[in-house]
Amino acid sequence: MKNSFKILVMLLMLCAFSFADEFDEALEAEDTGEYTKAVQLYEKACGKGNTQACFNAGTMYDFGDDIRKNLTKASTLYKKACDKNHNDACYNLALIHEDNGDYAQAIKLYKKLCDSEDTDACFNLALIYEEGSGVKKDYAQAAKLYKLACDKEDMDACINLGLLYEYGGNGIKQDYAYAAKLYKTACDNDYMTGCYNLAILHEDGSGVKKDYAKAIKLYKEACDKDHGLSCNNLGLLYDEGKGVKKDINKALELYKKSCDTGTNLGCKNYESLK
Repeated sequence: MKNSFKILVMLLMLCAFSFADEFDEALEAEDTGEYTKAVQLYEKACGKGNTQACFNAGTMYDFGDDIRKNLTKASTLYKKACDKNHNDACYNLALIHEDNGDYAQAIKLYKKLCDSEDTDACFNLALIYEEGSGVKKDYAQAAKLYKLACDKEDMDACINLGLLYEYGGNGIKQDYAYAAKLYKTACDNDYMTGCYNLAILHEDGSGVKKDYAKAIKLYKEACDKDHGLSCNNLGLLYDEGKGVKKDINKALELYKKSCDTGTNLGCKNYESLK
C-alpha cells in the first residue's frame, strides 16, 4: 500500500509538471504572437485538468482576436472550467448563452454567481428580469438584484435601481426620494449619469426641493466630464433663463459641447439656436 501510494503521488506530480509546463509554454507562445500554438497548448493542458488553461483557450476562441472565432469550442472550454468552479468561465459562458437566447442556462449560471456575490452577474440577472428576456417581466425581482449589486458598490446597479423607483410601476411603488438617494450615491462615486439624473430631480422638484442652483451645479459637474446630456440640459437653462441669467452665447457653447460628444439633442438645439 505504501509503495502504491508513493507511485500514485509521483504520477500525479509528473502530470502536474506536465500541464504546468504546457501552460507556461502556452503563455510564452501567446506573448510572442504564436496564437495557434498557444491555444493548442492551452487545450492540451486543459485536457489534463488545468482549469485556467481551459479558460484561456475559451477566451481565445470566444473573442477571436488572434485566432478564428469559435463559440462552440469556447462554450465547451468554459464549461469544463466552470464545472470546476472557475467563476470567470461561468460568467463568460452565461454571456454566450444569453447572446444565443438561451436564457434558462444564462439565468442558472448568473444566479449561481450572484449567490457567490458576483455583482456583475447580479446586475445581468436583474436586467433579464427587468426586460423580461426569456422570463416573465418582474420589476420586484430586478430591484432586489440591483440592490444586492448596488450595496456592493456597483454604481450602474444603483442608477438602474434609481430609475425603477423614479418611474415606478409593475410592482414598484414610485419613490422619488429613494431614487434621489441612489443617484447621489452614484454621483458621489463619479458616475456622471447619477449626477445628471439627480440634477433633473432638483430641476423638477421631484422627491427633492426644487433647486435650480443645485441642478446647475450637478449639470456642470457632469458636463465638465463630457456627459453630453448634462451639457444640453445646462444649455437649456441658459437658453431659457431658468435659475441663471439668460445667455444665448453660453447656451450655444453648451449645445455645441453636447453635440461634440455625439448627443443628437445637443446638435439639434445648437442648429435651432445659432
